[in-house]
Amino acid sequence: MIAESLALTATVQTVLKFAFRRPRPINYSSPVTGVNIDSQLSMPSGHSALVAAATTALTTTVFLRHLESKLRYVILAAGISLSLATGFARVQAGLHFPTDVITGLLIGAASGFAVPYLHRKESRITPSVAFDPLTGTTMLAISGGL
Repeated sequence: MIAESLALTATVQTVLKFAFRRPRPINYSSPVTGVNIDSQLSMPSGHSALVAAATTALTTTVFLRHLESKLRYVILAAGISLSLATGFARVQAGLHFPTDVITGLLIGAASGFAVPYLHRKESRITPSVAFDPLTGTTMLAISGGL
């Protein structure tokens, strides 16, 4: 669940990063040259998105599988804390604007919830994610019906 959520999140945030092409905050004060273009783009925050995806996927899976467990609220609180701390650190480091972090958190939380939710036994929809390490490409697919 977590791996699929991370793959989906990484795909969406990378596409959006190149679609928005928003420079990092530090580039407004001192433009950086000679570096990878991906490292200069800001919107959305990949770190925030990936942490939110992992923690949300774990939390959603625990909530769906362990209905009576009190531990699920501890996992929820830890996930929210880790996600917010990551976003705060990215803004404090001058690497992202607050809107970059908020967008990343929303993307990660959405995919972190959707993947485990769609994998439920009652669902006839089956998501799948494939990653080819040789080419670095990711494929997303959804099959089934409502």
